[in-house]
Amino acid sequence: MLSRPCALPHRTSSTHFEMSYQVTRPFALDSTASEQRLGLHPTPVDLAIAATVTR
Repeated sequence: MLSRPCALPHRTSSTHFEMSYQVTRPFALDSTASEQRLGLHPTPVDLAIAATVTR
């Protein structure tokens, strides 16, 4: 694979390879530890959308 060695001197391309796991594997989001330890809870999606989108 020639693209990786060619990307080494180019900072943006190097970052692409470093972060490529984000598009090659699914994310597993689990807030159990912070909920139990800190008493935090995820914001419901409908509330997050309402707070973000204004008409």
